[in-house]
Amino acid sequence: MVGELPGWFDLGFMRGLTIGTAIALAIGVLLALVFIRKLAVRLVVAAVLVALAGGTVFYRVQLDDCADSCTCKLLGSTLEAKGCQLPGQRAK
Repeated sequence: MVGELPGWFDLGFMRGLTIGTAIALAIGVLLALVFIRKLAVRLVVAAVLVALAGGTVFYRVQLDDCADSCTCKLLGSTLEAKGCQLPGQRAK
């Protein structure tokens, strides 16, 4: 395991972070299309940002799927989800 994730870094936080990242990348695409003058550079930058946004949305879908089975992991650490019990944790 790489390390222990902080308590506030749970599944809900990751969902919000991924959607915020996707929105920021979409704004970045629009800014690149407006402010970059050379067509080739504009298309490459836009394609990279769109690919990153697509990966972020894909990861968010994976988070939704793993929340149903309580098997969410990030960097080897288990993400806590509401209604799921972490291994080694007693039921409340």
